[in-house]
Amino acid sequence: MSQNGNFVEDDSDIVTLEAASGNSERTGWVNVGVHAVCLKLTACGSLFIEVEPRGNEGTKVLGRLVVHKQDAVNAGGSDPDA
Repeated sequence: MSQNGNFVEDDSDIVTLEAASGNSERTGWVNVGVHAVCLKLTACGSLFIEVEPRGNEGTKVLGRLVVHKQDAVNAGGSDPDA
């Protein structure tokens, strides 16, 4: 897996998306095979995921998923950093 954007890999191999200074919205890209995956965590805690063709980012969205924070909380999810 390659990383770019605002990702940091810690000792447990978990990729964390960090906010740019002064911004509560977090966005970054992870390249997985032929896919470029954009992850965006909004200020309200919703997660937007878009998959685009690697090397042609910005030309075509191949897939999109939105997970709202409340849905994750209702399913038992918790944020250890909150």
